[in-house]
Amino acid sequence: PGTAPTGNVSFGEYWDGTAANRRLIVVAARHVYEIDSAGAVSINTLTSLVPSTARMGKPTLFKVPAMASPKVFIPVQNGGATDYFITRSSANTYIENTGNKIARAFAAGKDVDGEDVLYRVNEDGRLNLTTANADPATAASWAGATYGVGQTSSRVNDLYQQHRAILAGKEDGAWTFDSRINAVPVTPGMEQTPDADNFTYFKDMNGMVVAPTAQGLIWIDGLEYGICGPVSANPEATNLRGAEPAVSASAGNYIYAAVYFGSDSHIFVGTPRKQGDTGEGPLTWHGPIAIVTGYQVCDLFISTVYGPKLWWGAAAKF
Repeated sequence: PGTAPTGNVSFGEYWDGTAANRRLIVVAARHVYEIDSAGAVSINTLTSLVPSTARMGKPTLFKVPAMASPKVFIPVQNGGATDYFITRSSANTYIENTGNKIARAFAAGKDVDGEDVLYRVNEDGRLNLTTANADPATAASWAGATYGVGQTSSRVNDLYQQHRAILAGKEDGAWTFDSRINAVPVTPGMEQTPDADNFTYFKDMNGMVVAPTAQGLIWIDGLEYGICGPVSANPEATNLRGAEPAVSASAGNYIYAAVYFGSDSHIFVGTPRKQGDTGEGPLTWHGPIAIVTGYQVCDLFISTVYGPKLWWGAAAKF
């Protein structure tokens, strides 16, 4: 784009049921880019809303019947006391939410009654969810109780609802909640390898959840987890060792991951593991199928907005 992104990039989509309105949403630290079906890029500069010390996180699409159309909600991480989360109210229109609420992460999901709700992590690192059929842009929608998520010294980077459980990915591990809404660790021991980018971001893998961590890509299914990356789960990958900072959601039988080695990102494609395949975990990896030279890829996203493509995002490029 004409204005290069600053900070790590993440992806989402806008979809309201009308093909002409569909957009790929690319979020950088202080800019949002919208890409339409013809590949035209619109640039939205939010430097007046997001300070240089902060960054925006993964966008989340959400709608309830009380809302005329879906909105995209974007958390602001590392912000101050008045750096409120961002709302896309219409095409290329991004504002601070009118309720003056802070969010470090979002996830769309269902409450115990099956109603659509939006989850957020507030300024105190606690989980909060909207009341049923309420627009999250208003303050009244967040009037419910808040719940602790492990040690408050460790930041929550992402939220995700898997089946009926909410997952919180923190710098020091993943957490979920029991029937009394007490936080329960899913990845005990990961506090030994904390990282500022752990669990950026959760992605779906045919019902399982996958996410990058300092230990490599991991899969989560309920209270079980394991390593599943191209090199972290393959002891025979001796010629390429490196961090695994990005993974896509699955599209059918395919999923993609990045391995950062030296100064380049190596892109692998994964398929469901078959008997006799080398490595461990639910995936067999093939490749690398591409190399992104000179960049650490920090997010991968499969989209058909502008034709079927695999998008990659780095700290200053997508």
